[in-house]
Amino acid sequence: MKALTRYACVSDRTLRAWIHDPVDPLSASQVGTKILVRRRTFDEYVEKHRMQPPASVDPMVEEILAGMER
Repeated sequence: MKALTRYACVSDRTLRAWIHDPVDPLSASQVGTKILVRRRTFDEYVEKHRMQPPASVDPMVEEILAGMER
C-alpha cells in the first residue's frame, strides 16, 4: 500500500475506500495484515474510471438559434 500511495499520488485512506467500494472495488489481496494491489490492476482500474470530456454544446446552441431564426 505504501508503494501504491506514492505511485498513485493518493492517500492510504483513498486507496482503502476504492478497495472496499461496494459497487466497483479495486481488486486487492490480503496476506496476513498486508493488502496487496498489482500495479497493472491499479492502472486498469484508473483507466476504467477515466473521465470523459464534457460534451460540446455548440451543435445544440446552433440548432436552437437556427430554430429561432425561422
